[in-house]
Amino acid sequence: MQIRYIFTVVGWVNVYHIGTGEVVNINPQQFAELCPTVSKKARLGCTEITLSQAAKLFKQVA
Repeated sequence: MQIRYIFTVVGWVNVYHIGTGEVVNINPQQFAELCPTVSKKARLGCTEITLSQAAKLFKQVA
């Protein structure tokens, strides 16, 4: 499942569900565990996660 992410000014990460537009704010450590291949220098982008990972983050997984 595709997500997009944006690091906030204070360093947390807004993770957006592409299908529904739902937004979840998580801390940098949680994001690193969720997406270990994303560079620490990245500030925004998109990537894919598994459906089981998405079910833990979002209320509705489409």
